[in-house]
Amino acid sequence: MDTAAEASAPLVYGLALKTPAGTVDRIVGALVRYHRRIGSRWQLHGFPLQAVLTCAFLEGGHTYRSLAEGNGVPKSTCYNLIQEGIKVLARRALPLTEVVRLAVKAGWDYLIVDGVNIPTERVNGRIGRKQPWYSGKHKRHGGSVTTIAAPDGELLWVSGVLPGRTVDIRVVPYSAPTGVLLSGYLAHRATISRARGPLFLSESRRNHAQPLSLWTWSKVVRRIALAADVPRFSTHTTRHLCLTDLARMGWELHAIATFAGHRHTDSTLTYIHLSGRDLADKLNRGMEQIHGWRVHMLARLGQQSTGTVMP
Repeated sequence: MDTAAEASAPLVYGLALKTPAGTVDRIVGALVRYHRRIGSRWQLHGFPLQAVLTCAFLEGGHTYRSLAEGNGVPKSTCYNLIQEGIKVLARRALPLTEVVRLAVKAGWDYLIVDGVNIPTERVNGRIGRKQPWYSGKHKRHGGSVTTIAAPDGELLWVSGVLPGRTVDIRVVPYSAPTGVLLSGYLAHRATISRARGPLFLSESRRNHAQPLSLWTWSKVVRRIALAADVPRFSTHTTRHLCLTDLARMGWELHAIATFAGHRHTDSTLTYIHLSGRDLADKLNRGMEQIHGWRVHMLARLGQQSTGTVMP
């Protein structure tokens, strides 16, 4: 009996964490303050162990089962401890609205937006059904996470985990006047709600502080368009204008499609509206280059026939 029990027991070995000890101590302090705030009196497993488990899981390469068996904690308890530790860490992060306000206050010209596909530990679902966590681009199951960093690379914000098949985020630039308006709205939004979530909120009595729906956006833009006597203006008009301006600036079709988030260039073509004058100007510029090249080549051939060398 003893031999069989020893054979089934897991082999445990020590492993040093990359997380500094000071960081672990700060996490322990955050956990203590969180439990004090929620009124939790005690915890069977100490906060230092919970902080170490959280850091080990976030460093990667460890499963809930391996961490639980290596520290003498049930798997379900290990899962709850780690998830609570991640929750406490997430509460210390800046919300997206604060990141935008910080960028405007610091006078940064841009922010670095990047996306990453993180492989999942396991897959729960029957084969053959729709797999939202499978990324065709990376050929694996995983979660999609978007990050925002300062111009010097310092990480400022991390989004929630979305299914791996979620398409990459599109970056939409805006001008300096729009940045001033956005900064003013952020200050006004703080008077409506400071909760995390969508940027634009409703101020109506029925749906106060709730995210604006697409239908509400359409109605607001429609009312403004009718008041300005431009009934054909819609929420999609500015998108058409933006892509058309990019085409006038000489952007290639594939570059415009990537900027717009289109999978096929056929969709992009429906957004580009070049007038006859735009096409004529582009043709004239192209013909001027061709004519100049022809004159240069003819002059070079003439110089070669007379025995002189033309640079």
